[in-house]
Amino acid sequence: MHERAIMAFIAALAAAIVVGTACKGREVMSKKSNLTMVRVDSVSLHKYHNRRKLAELRIYGYLPNPSYEIHHIETHLQGDEIVITPWASHDPSKIVIQMNVPFEHLCKIKGLEKNFSYQVRTGDEEGLLLQTLTVQ
Repeated sequence: MHERAIMAFIAALAAAIVVGTACKGREVMSKKSNLTMVRVDSVSLHKYHNRRKLAELRIYGYLPNPSYEIHHIETHLQGDEIVITPWASHDPSKIVIQMNVPFEHLCKIKGLEKNFSYQVRTGDEEGLLLQTLTVQ
């Protein structure tokens, strides 16, 4: 009986540590709601509509853990740069394993020219260059 109580105490302690550290790391909060900017790994051109100069981009990245989900992705065009900022919402009531979770999301961006190369950057303060994307 004493052994079960010790095991229950250890399990409760481990759960408290996991819940307490679920939101650690670099977080950027928007002014409207409690959203976190998440990491983008790569981008690919899914479709391009020449007549409307509209591109569908497939965004690949990682969420901090399974309690996050993509809320929305901001994209905008600045000259020859495409800036991508994915925002995720977090459910603090979930108890989850601490591991990165890959995501894939489609988004649209207007104003891209055919046969032109664009520098794809992250929307955070570092503005890291992800890759060069050529619209074909």
